[in-house]
Amino acid sequence: MGLFKKSEKGSVDPTIPEITHKVPLVPFKVLRAGLPFYRDEACADEVLEARLAVIQALDPDDEVQELDLVPTTKTYREGDYVTLAFDNKKLWEDCYYRDPESGEVVKAWRIHVNFIGEVISPEALAQEGDRVANLERRVREKIEEIARRRREEPESGERVN
Repeated sequence: MGLFKKSEKGSVDPTIPEITHKVPLVPFKVLRAGLPFYRDEACADEVLEARLAVIQALDPDDEVQELDLVPTTKTYREGDYVTLAFDNKKLWEDCYYRDPESGEVVKAWRIHVNFIGEVISPEALAQEGDRVANLERRVREKIEEIARRRREEPESGERVN
């Protein structure tokens, strides 16, 4: 039964995210999941009770379009659509991760609370599929627009007449 498998004691597995049947105004998409993160810059002291997820807000009106790196004790899958929710009872300070593409060690955050967003059900996504697809298309266009503007900006120190 996958996501709803009960533990031996009869309680639901606490690592499995809750499910929602509503798509929020701004849903988030999980781009990466299950990445390890560390308490030290040498990446020797791994945080074993949580993993890093990379999520993207499907908000085409956001002028910055940055990805969010979130620590989580929940198990998400790449491609999940989720809500934005946090548990402020669990937090991590001064953590690092190894960028999976470059291998570079990066400071993830100074302080961050536990991400516990709900996974949006397939039924809800099917019902609002056109809206979610439109949001994704508009976010891609916004990212392309931001990249185009950056390429067209003069280098710092150059004079613009």
